[in-house]
Amino acid sequence: MKNFTFETQGANTYLVYEISDNENIDTLSLGMITHNKISGILPVVYTQMDNNKYLKYNISSKIPVKQFFSSVVSKKRLLGVLYSIANGILAAEEYMIEPSSLIFDLEYIYADVSTCEAYMICLPILDKDVDFVDLGLFFKNIVFSIQFDQTENCDYVAKLISYLNSNSVFSLVDFKQILFDLMNNNIPRKNVMPMQPAENEPKQIVRAQNSGINSYAQDLRKPEPVVTQNNNFTVPKTSPPKVNIPENKPNKVNKPVNVGFEIPGMNNGMTAFQKKENEKGKVKAEKPKKEGKGLFSFFTKKSKNSDDAKIAENNFSIPSQEQGYVQQPFPVQSQPNVQKVVSAPPVSQQESKLNFGETTVLSGLKLDETVVLGGESLTVKPYILRIKNNEKIYIDKPVFRIGKERSFVDYYISDNPAVSRSHANIIIRDNNYFVVDTNSKNHTYVDGVMIQSNIEIKIEHGTKLRFANEEFEFRLY
Repeated sequence: MKNFTFETQGANTYLVYEISDNENIDTLSLGMITHNKISGILPVVYTQMDNNKYLKYNISSKIPVKQFFSSVVSKKRLLGVLYSIANGILAAEEYMIEPSSLIFDLEYIYADVSTCEAYMICLPILDKDVDFVDLGLFFKNIVFSIQFDQTENCDYVAKLISYLNSNSVFSLVDFKQILFDLMNNNIPRKNVMPMQPAENEPKQIVRAQNSGINSYAQDLRKPEPVVTQNNNFTVPKTSPPKVNIPENKPNKVNKPVNVGFEIPGMNNGMTAFQKKENEKGKVKAEKPKKEGKGLFSFFTKKSKNSDDAKIAENNFSIPSQEQGYVQQPFPVQSQPNVQKVVSAPPVSQQESKLNFGETTVLSGLKLDETVVLGGESLTVKPYILRIKNNEKIYIDKPVFRIGKERSFVDYYISDNPAVSRSHANIIIRDNNYFVVDTNSKNHTYVDGVMIQSNIEIKIEHGTKLRFANEEFEFRLY
């Protein structure tokens, strides 16, 4: 539909179709839609400027059905749109408008997000290339192409699919009645049910292929039970054969006993861990105590006395102190499985903690470096800041909706009547950010300039946004 453009006039937004010179106008249909308010059909204004002719459809506060069904669809949304489309087609026929004059494209069928009513476009052009529309297939494609709300009872979807699949000839009147009954939670009436199959014909049960609903479709037809006579037969009761399932008893494994020392002939019975522990014990037992020699040796010599030997093993002396005086270390929580190593000790952290004149550096970094608490780098988290109350609204979806219709938008503005029900969207695509006005009545402004409806405008960090008279600021961090 390359001839369609958008135009804003005051508080109204119009979908404009320019009639080319080689197109002939269906004057009967044009007179019907311009002088009558037809249910389910968008109102239109016919204008002419010089030799240019235009059809202007009022789409204020409405969005395309394709966008309306882009997220999770509730029962009210689906049934309301389908019923409005069916009602609009039937109403157009009453005004002698052919179905071929209607556009069966979800991009050009508009919905009211508050009432869930849909409106079709009548294009009164003669001799245009229009393919035949199979209404049953059209409605079936809609049902199979959306994602249903799993928090609701989806039995109504199975009933819709059952009716659409079981009818060889689609009846729009019957389909409208079924939609009406489902919307009001009524049992579908018998006069709108499909014809019952022949008595000997097996009943066909259609299974839904949509993963978003239960994979079954209930049969809506309830034929009268057929009474058979002289059918005296019994069905033998069969029981499933008994199957002896052997019990899976765990095999007993003889675990080796850790006796603390190695016994000849038991090498294969010990695990690698036990061998390693025994080797560690041997190293500890056999490791000689060397006398400290050199500049960095601070250990006392091994004394013949056993008490002196223990002191030399567990403590160390400090230079410039007497040999007999041993400094007692600060109490440190012991750590398991840490082997003692006799070597020259480095400067202990306890001594650095005693220097109260210096600043403690987190994570052991140098003093001339900036410490980043938590070690997290700056991440981009786009949000809009509401100037009125400094509220942060994070943009966490590829298409983020803003308006005052709670059941549809992602950010609900309840305290400003100037904001439309579906006012604007913020779109994230390829690490770029855009704002688009969705046919709002009081429009959307970017840095103080009003933008055209349905046109994506790129925004950056610090961009000022205004929805009607509500001020926001877009930020990335």
